[in-house]
Amino acid sequence: KSLFCLVLAAIFAGSCSIPNLEAPDCIDARDTAREFYSQHFGSDLNFSPERIAEQKRFISNAYADRLKNISADTDPFTMTPASDPPKAFRIGECRSLEPQKKVEFEVVFFWRTDTRSEQRSVAAETVNEDGRWVIDRVKAKQE
Repeated sequence: KSLFCLVLAAIFAGSCSIPNLEAPDCIDARDTAREFYSQHFGSDLNFSPERIAEQKRFISNAYADRLKNISADTDPFTMTPASDPPKAFRIGECRSLEPQKKVEFEVVFFWRTDTRSEQRSVAAETVNEDGRWVIDRVKAKQE
């Protein structure tokens, strides 16, 4: 009888799950945003034409072209001065702008030291280009 109760409890516990309420487009595009920012932070937030070429698989063709004319004084992916880069990031809330075509992620950046604890957000638009999700624009997040 005890064994039956244990087996029954295991079956019920295994069948309980938390549903993912995020749009399918957001689920598909989230990996691109996470991988891109992981790689960007792994390169010490180095922004240069060479880095754009290295990150091409994460960036739309149109965005790569627009980035060629950007000054290196400000990191266009975090929208922060190159002299004050964030220490960490988190991919946050997502919303679908155009089903199966465009989603927008909140990307949160963190600065934490003994004397400073700060966070700021940007909005990263991700588009489906030739069957793959790529970042097409990073802009100030509208509250």
